Amino acid sequence: MKIATAGLTCYLVVLLSFINLPLHGQEANQLPKGAKQEAVLYKNADMVGMGYRYKEQFVENQKVEFFKLYKASEYKLKKKKGKYHVVGRGKTQPVTSLEPLLQGTYFTANGMAYVEGEWHPGEKSMYQGTFLISNAGNDIRPVDIQGFYIETNKATLSGDCLGNMMNYQLEIKFTGKNIRRLKCEFPKDVLIKKMREKSHNFYANQQIGWEIIYDCLLHIEQKEIPVNILFKNLNQFHGNIRLGSRDDVIPNKGICKYFTGETFDGIYEDIFWDSQNGTLHIPTQGTMTFTDGTTATGNWLEADNFTKEDWESIYTQGDSPTAIHNKVLRKQRELAEVKRRQALEEQRKKQEELRKKQEELRKKQEQERREMLRRQQLIAKYGRHYGPLIEKGELELGMTTAMVNEIWSQDFFDRSEAIEYGQRIELWTFNESKMNMAIAKKEDGETELLAMLFIDGVGEMFGISGITKKDIPYQLVFTNRRLTKIIR
Repeated sequence: MKIATAGLTCYLVVLLSFINLPLHGQEANQLPKGAKQEAVLYKNADMVGMGYRYKEQFVENQKVEFFKLYKASEYKLKKKKGKYHVVGRGKTQPVTSLEPLLQGTYFTANGMAYVEGEWHPGEKSMYQGTFLISNAGNDIRPVDIQGFYIETNKATLSGDCLGNMMNYQLEIKFTGKNIRRLKCEFPKDVLIKKMREKSHNFYANQQIGWEIIYDCLLHIEQKEIPVNILFKNLNQFHGNIRLGSRDDVIPNKGICKYFTGETFDGIYEDIFWDSQNGTLHIPTQGTMTFTDGTTATGNWLEADNFTKEDWESIYTQGDSPTAIHNKVLRKQRELAEVKRRQALEEQRKKQEELRKKQEELRKKQEQERREMLRRQQLIAKYGRHYGPLIEKGELELGMTTAMVNEIWSQDFFDRSEAIEYGQRIELWTFNESKMNMAIAKKEDGETELLAMLFIDGVGEMFGISGITKKDIPYQLVFTNRRLTKIIR
């Protein structure tokens, strides 16, 4: 079959209905006598073809190659030393050094010409399959695609036809930070249809190439096609996906096997430290099985008493689920121990307070008992009038020196006696030094003496309550041993 030399253009139009093709690869035709290796320049199609030709046609079941030649109309073919070159635009180069476009085995069927091999319509793309070369349209059309490769800035899409000829083993390799690759079985007819909907030069366009990949991901999401995902941290996921607002691939419901040995079955979520909100994020809608075989469902990090610093420290010291779980348990035990010790300390303080109160009550009761006993003794000794006054430390004219001595020790005073008009006059003048010496003698200790010099409870030292230093009289006058005058 003769291929036209004008107007040959490449379109990515896939024929969904297969043509009955002969099994051309099973028997290799012998070259006709006179067949030669020749090159053909297709000026209107911007390419050069090369292969065995006979009677201006390529020989069937023989290898053919088509090369890209930009502005081929400005070039000519020239054969030098048995090799074909393209000459033009100030340069000469071998045909075989041009960028490949289509190469494979040439054959015909039903009056049409085909090539079974590889098609490279763009710099970062490749088809493997059967392609129709049409005279009528001067174009190349994919008839059946066995494998393909599409590379974009975001991801690379590739696929190979499975044995059932109905599905591709699809693989998408991502250039982002999270997912390394995604694999699944994808319907062959769906993908070919999606490719056919795009323009013929989409492989040379990064944006359109990504649209093809995105359409595949969208179909996987909508039809809930199970996928296998390998993360860049070597974790693996098997299940369904969903697409995020930025076209991110987000594992959804399935099973995640962590490279550290854990397994999570449920709605997948990344484990990460949210520094903005001060929270440690984990998957909670499912069951986590740790490396020791224990399991946990729901939020297995619930701990209201942890601080932001606690959570950040737990994550930075090890971000595997088991490491995080163990550190949380350990931190909970530490906090529980602190709480236990605090409770013990609180209990000790309460017991100490209770002991002090009981001691104070005992002393109070003992004091009351002593006061009651003293009251009874004073009343028995001095009567019901003077007894209560002496107990209270109140001086009253008419008291005897013995009664006054019960309130204010005579050892605190300088004493002198005189006889006036036949009466015995006794004068007590307060001497603080003597009082201090008396207190020191009673306390029997220097420390107690120094302390008592500055306290008011002087009467307590001698069994009289409620008396202070400011109540000490300056002079007491006794007439015939009866108190007749009080000078303060």
